[in-house]
Amino acid sequence: MFDFNNPMKFIFNNSYGFLFGDPQSARAKIPDSMNYYMFTTLFRDYIQWHEKNHHFHENYDNEKRYLNVLGYFRYFWMSSGILFAGMILNPNYTKPKSFYFRKFNVVFCAWIGYCFGNKNYLNYEHSLYLRMNDYFPMEVKRALRTEDYRYLALFDYKNPGRQLFDTQTGKSLS
Repeated sequence: MFDFNNPMKFIFNNSYGFLFGDPQSARAKIPDSMNYYMFTTLFRDYIQWHEKNHHFHENYDNEKRYLNVLGYFRYFWMSSGILFAGMILNPNYTKPKSFYFRKFNVVFCAWIGYCFGNKNYLNYEHSLYLRMNDYFPMEVKRALRTEDYRYLALFDYKNPGRQLFDTQTGKSLS
């Protein structure tokens, strides 16, 4: 089944959960749009709270800026795919009478360019999460591993009832 939230899932159906120790990362997952929405919302809120009240590693600000640049580069790669199809493929490698194939070529190359940019963005995003993994409490690590929002929803990080972070290093104690 095609997941409209992630165009890469059309070809690559595995998840990135294996980076965080998910034992079922190679299984085909049923798209759950509510879980995806809640997980991204709660994880974004936790990251904003952690940035405001604590700190991550020392190069985090530069890496976050580069991640934002890679997010814009998805559209650069998409537009370069459009230009490639419009200027190289269509005039040189298709017949002038193949009207529909010329239109399909542009859309297909744009999709390939966007998926390439999205792959670069997601790879860097997940490597950033791996560098931040020492600073996450146990509940956030579990949510990343299983891609399930319930661990974040049940975790009261503003009033945890225990000390979450080391005072010298800022790393998680769990």
